[in-house]
Formats: sequence, C-alpha cells, structure tokens
Amino acid sequence: MILRAVALLLIAAAHTAAFSETGNIRLEPSGREYKTLAKALDAAVPGDTLVIRKPAGMVGLVIRKEARGIVVQGVVPGSPAAAAGIRTDAVLQEVDGSDVSSLQVDEVVGRVRGPVGTRVTLKILSTDGSTPRLLTIYRGDARHVISDDADKFEVAREEQDHETAFRRALPLAEGGLVTAQSYLGFAYYNGLGTRKDFKRAFQWSERAAGAGNVEAQRLLGYIYGTGAGAPKDPVLAFSWMRKASEKGDAIAMANLASYYENGIGTAKDLAAAKEWAGKALAGAMDQQSRKFAEAAIARLSGTTVAADKVAAPTPAPAPVPAPVAAPRSDIDELPAQRAARPHAVAVVIGVERYRESLPKADFAAADAKLAAEYFKRVMGVSEENMVLLVDDRATKSDFEKYLEQWLPNHVEADAEVFIYFSGHGAPDPAKGDAYLVPFDGDPTYIKQTGYSLKRLYAQLGKLPAKSVTVAMDSCFSGAGGRSVLAKGARPLVTLKADAPPARVTVIAAAAGDQISNSWPEMGHGLFTYYFLKGLKEKDGDLRAAYDYLKPEVTRAARRSYNSDQEPQWRQGQ
Repeated sequence: MILRAVALLLIAAAHTAAFSETGNIRLEPSGREYKTLAKALDAAVPGDTLVIRKPAGMVGLVIRKEARGIVVQGVVPGSPAAAAGIRTDAVLQEVDGSDVSSLQVDEVVGRVRGPVGTRVTLKILSTDGSTPRLLTIYRGDARHVISDDADKFEVAREEQDHETAFRRALPLAEGGLVTAQSYLGFAYYNGLGTRKDFKRAFQWSERAAGAGNVEAQRLLGYIYGTGAGAPKDPVLAFSWMRKASEKGDAIAMANLASYYENGIGTAKDLAAAKEWAGKALAGAMDQQSRKFAEAAIARLSGTTVAADKVAAPTPAPAPVPAPVAAPRSDIDELPAQRAARPHAVAVVIGVERYRESLPKADFAAADAKLAAEYFKRVMGVSEENMVLLVDDRATKSDFEKYLEQWLPNHVEADAEVFIYFSGHGAPDPAKGDAYLVPFDGDPTYIKQTGYSLKRLYAQLGKLPAKSVTVAMDSCFSGAGGRSVLAKGARPLVTLKADAPPARVTVIAAAAGDQISNSWPEMGHGLFTYYFLKGLKEKDGDLRAAYDYLKPEVTRAARRSYNSDQEPQWRQGQ
C-alpha cells in the first residue's frame, strides 16, 4: 500500500504544476513503459510497482516539522530511504553536513533533491536516542507500490495529474474514502481536473470534514466565510477553522488568528489571536505558511513586515462583517475534555429559521451547536461519530438520511446513542400525534412534511445500542413557545403519550400541554441552558443532570414567564 500521509514526499516533481507526459513511466515486474500516468494506472494490477523517472530523484521520506525538529512521518516502501533502514519517528538532523532542524519542510525538501543517481548524506537520530548515524543514500526514481484503486488515486494526486486523480476519486468518494472526498472538495473549489463548482465543493468538503479530515475542515471554514457554495455563516466558519487549527493545520491557525482579531464568528479576542498566530508560526510546514503567520504576528504586535516578506498561502475568506454578538452565559464557557467513548454516537439537530413563514425558534441553532460541543467534551463522542444539522441542513430528507441510514451504520451493540433536537414541534390536530418540524416543514401539512415522534421512536427501537437518550428542547401543544400549529387550528390538542421503546430514554423540555420557553438573557432555550449546565456540573450523569434541571426549569418558567414548564423523563421498558 502507498503510505498515505499529509506531508511532503521528498521527490523532485513540483507540487504546483500538472503532471506532464514524460515517456519515463514503467510498470514492474513487466517492464512495460507508458507515455502517460493515466494509461499506466489503468494497466496496473495489484502487486505492480509504478516507477517514474524524473529530472531529480527521490529519497522516499515523508517528513513533518515538530518542536524537536524535522521528524520522519513515514518511509515509502521500496525507496532508497527504506533500503537504508530509516524508521518512522526518527529525526533528520543534517543534510550534506548542514543542520536542518530550524528549517521549514519545503527548505529541507530543496536540500534533499538532486539528480537521479547522485548521493546525499543524511544525519539521522533514531527513535531509541542512540548516537546519530550518517547515511549516504543515492537518489532514485519515484516508486509507488499499487495494491488497490485507492493507491492509484493517491499516485495521481501526488503527481498532480488532476484529471486522472479526479476521475479516480469519484467512485472512491462515493464508497466512503475520506481522502477522496476531501480531494473532490478542493478539486471542485479550485477547478482541478474539472470545472469549478462551489456547491459540489461544499457537499464533498462537508462529508470529509464531518469524518475528521483536517484539510476539508479548513476548506469548509473558507466556504462558510465567503458564502461560495453555502450560505455565509461566520459562526460556522469560525467553528470549522478552529477544528482544523486544533488538529495542527498551520494555515487554519493563521486564519483563526484573524477571526479572533476581527471578531468574525466569535468575540474579538486579541490575546487568543496572538496565541494562534504563534502556533501557526511554530507549525508552519513551508516558507509561504511561515510568512503568512509572521505577517499576522507583526500586525497583532503593531509592527510591519516588508511587502516582499508577506505571502498568503491558500486564499483566506473574504472579510465577513462580524454578527451581532449573542448573549453569553456560563454554559458558553466550554467544559474540559473528558475521556473519549469510542462507541458513543450522536445526532444533533437545531432549526431556528424555517423555509416556510414560521416564527423563529429563538436560539435553537446556537443551542444545537453548543450541545454538539458538550456531547464531544462531556459525553466523549468523537467528531467522526457525530452529525450536526442546523437550519437549511436539517430538512426532512436530512432527518431520514441521518436518523434512518447514517445512524444504524454507526451503532454497534455496546454503543451509547445521543439524539438532541432544538426547534419547533407541532401536533396533528386530528389524531394528536406529535411531530418534529424540519427546516422545510409546514404545520398545515405536518403528516407529509414533519417527522413524527412515533417514527423516531420506531427507528431508535431497532438500534442494537446499549442505550439511547433523546433530549428535546421543543414542545407540541401548539400554544406557543417552540411549538407551531396549522393555520386556523385552535391550540387545544390532546396529544398521544407515545411511550419510548426499550433502552430508549427521552428527556423532554415540557409536558405535552405546556410550552418550552427561550431565555433571551442567556441566549439559549431555558431547557437547554439547564440541561447543558447539568451535564457540566454532574460530569455527564444524565439522570443526575435531569434531577438538577427539572426544578430549576420549573422555577425559572414560573418566575420569569408566569407559565408552567416541567421537563419530563420517560424511560422505555
């Protein structure tokens, strides 16, 4: 298998130009030569080695910059470096007698490059900390071992043959290969191997970002920041850029510094801006990223950088006016990260604005986004096992897709499942059935456009999970709050009390004939505020959190709104 890593291979080909016809491509062991990479990959079968002759040879190291210097992230099978016995996690200290520990990755690449057949001397410190070794390695041809179609795609991508990479990425992405999904996002966004299509760039980047791909998370931040491919959303732009930054992406870090500096999608925070700019500089993989970070630090320090010293890497989002800051409360200060639960899964939905002429469900989007962070930090749900659906990304078809297809595919026998919904509920006046209202829902045709609790419970009851918890900041009385009713209907509806199935626990914001209130002073739904505060203070114990929130919500609703709102705990038998 080809070594897949997000780093620079020490090979001679430029990583910005398209792959050209060389006539120096052959397959081993057959020895057949091909004029184009596309034809060679079409002919390759598992077990073949693709050999590419270039003006300069390869050594076969995958490297990254760390605090301890230039670290070997991987070694290409069959390469000169592999033959020399270089191991992963070793430190490259010198190239031809010159110290490289303070250089950027692209500078080290430049020093290692050279004509095929020439030699380069590397000083390597092994992982065991023994005396560094001096290794003389002869630069060779680029060699790629082919094991499957994913390898063929990776070769085309590494060699910058974007037409071939795009063609091979499509079926792999549809089959779930995250790196292919991420590549399609960039290909559509930049017009690599295909025409630009910002909408498709968003769709593929969203899938890859949701699976944890850091490049896709950064691109998704750009898309939400510019509005190219999705509605402009500074809060989501900040959120995705921070996710990429927390995974060590230096370009994302530099952009995150700008977000904090200008208050884009978050409160202005110059201290945080300086911190992230410093991290961007420390993690820069190349001179371009380094200059971008240096410019940010200079700007934040009130100094200037010469024009020829500043170069932006991947284009940053166009300036976005900062939104009016929502009220912040104590629950907006995120809790510490608890231990991960590898089999925990969550679907989080928040619908504040609706396609139809429905009243806003105030703060529902913010509630969902914050709930997702709490599920990750307090309940240990990994990013790969979570789906967040907000506003126009929470249509009825999205409900069906993620609750009925995605969720069963991610749940194992010992899984803990969490479902959160914040938004309008609606009753069927004729039968009393309760429905969640998606973004495209219409209370007048609620049976056709809503998602019923009966259907939800039936789907959750089929899961092989150890436990399922549903938290709903919604109500179904039709009497106001987070509840809507068909035009002309009167808000007196007798709701059916559908019992959840075995292993399913429902924590509802209110009883069936009550309304669920928002709390403008805190910037959240009243139920969600105390639900998340309970999770934080009770260390993720759901029953303890409920026992805490019920009297608090009931008391606050009576004092502030002169209304009854008593959260409910319903446990399937």
